[in-house]
Amino acid sequence: MKSTHIASLALAALLTISASSVRGDTDSYQESLKRRDSILLQIVAELENRRASGKADDEAVFSAKLALYRFRRDTASSKVEKLANQRKIVKECDARLARLITFAEKGSFDSLEMLRAKDAVLEANLLLQELKSSVRKV
Repeated sequence: MKSTHIASLALAALLTISASSVRGDTDSYQESLKRRDSILLQIVAELENRRASGKADDEAVFSAKLALYRFRRDTASSKVEKLANQRKIVKECDARLARLITFAEKGSFDSLEMLRAKDAVLEANLLLQELKSSVRKV
């Protein structure tokens, strides 16, 4: 009987310690998410500034925005937030494809890059449809 009581107290103490460490880990995790979001946003801003001065191209800005929006989508706390960020990804992929089509019309054409851009648009739209479907189910 006494050993059961001691075991119960030990278990309660262990659960309390575990709960507080999980909360601490969660706070640390949330802080890391905020810091990463801030850094990705700074990268986008820096590349946009460099593009404006001719020191970066559209592809660099596209990649940075894609990284930011994917991160935000993947870490969003709600399906609505995930959907909003996926819409931004689709918009960026569509804009990139439009730029490549313009280049192709001017004779500056890379067929492999065009295929990759088309694939990225399709992939982004498929995920957007999946997210829309999951939001409607809620």
